[in-house]
Parts: sequence; structure tokens; C-alpha cells
Amino acid sequence: MNDTVKHCPDTEFQMIGDLIKNHPQAEKHLFIKGAKLMVNDGKTSQVCFVEQGDLQIILAYGDKVLFEISAPVTIGVQQLYTHCYNYYTIFKTDATVWLLDIECFKTVVENNNIWHELMVVICHVMDRIDDYHRTTYLATNSYDLVKHCLEQIWQLPEQERENTSVFTYIMKRHNISRSSITKIIHSLNVGGYIKTKRGILLQVKKIPHGY
Repeated sequence: MNDTVKHCPDTEFQMIGDLIKNHPQAEKHLFIKGAKLMVNDGKTSQVCFVEQGDLQIILAYGDKVLFEISAPVTIGVQQLYTHCYNYYTIFKTDATVWLLDIECFKTVVENNNIWHELMVVICHVMDRIDDYHRTTYLATNSYDLVKHCLEQIWQLPEQERENTSVFTYIMKRHNISRSSITKIIHSLNVGGYIKTKRGILLQVKKIPHGY
């Protein structure tokens, strides 16, 4: 898992995913890195089980990354309770995916009595989305958001971190200009709180709450 803060309910994701995968009407798809998936395009509604791969959940309004997650994961199950689904997926790696019509999925849930597992999954996803909104709307300035993103980047696995531009990471998540990010990053480098090279985060000490 990329996010080390939130425990991911892998058992529940896998249980629901296996039921999707084994449904006779489920369709298997292979997505390449960078591919986009919308489980609700306004005409059809589907649930998705990502069996293998890493992905980003994107807010459709503004195209900002809400969070990242790795397989096994099910996407779109909230559509059982609402027709408003304002998110899409970008795959960070090649991925193996199973798609199933939402009405078929509803029958799966009822026949297998997996309401508890479904609620665990939905609550986890909504909690991750709430984290994004809380961080964004409680931040008093751009510095708070940059600080938060730097701390997130530092939690990434080393290989992924070494290939992650702090500028791209931050701008994909928040409406902050590159010039503002540059000024903050430069100041933190000068202060000895972080070390970056060509936009790659190499070292983090305790980043101050304000600077």
C-alpha cells in the first residue's frame, strides 16, 4: 500500500473482488500505465475490481488526485446508494481489472449477504476522500499544503520517491502555482529542513508548521 497512514481493508476488498471476478457476466480488461477508467460515464454504471496494479482516484471536477491505492481494490460500489459518482481512475502501472454492471453487482451483494464487507469498503474510501478535503479546506495557506505533500512523498517507497517530482505531485493535488511551490521548496532547502535535487525529494527533517 502506498498510504502508510490508513489501514486498508484488503480482506474485504479481496472478498468482494472475488465475487465480481467469478460472476459469469464480469469482463476482464488489461489497462496500461496511464490509462483512464470511468465506472460511470453517464450511460452505464459498473463496479470495478482491480486485481493487480496501482491507481489514483481523481476528482472529476478539477482533475485533482484524491488518493492513491494498490490492488486488491474495488471501485464504484458507492453507486448502490447514489447516482452521483464524481470520480475516475488513472492507472499508475499496468493493471488487471474486472468490470461488472451495477445491477448484477447488487444481486451479488444480496445473494451473498456481504453488506458488512461492503460498508467496510465504502467507509474506507469515503474516509480517504474526507482526508483530502479536510487537508485542503483546513489549510490556511499554500505552505500548509506543500508541507503536507512533502510528508506524503517522504512516506513513499524509496524507488517510487526517487521517481516522483515534488512539483508534479503537489500540482496534481492542489491549486498551487509552480512559482509558489518553488519559493517554498527553496526556503525549506535553505533552512536545512529538506534536501531536493531537480525536483526530487532526497531528505526530510522535521518540517516546521510555519516558515
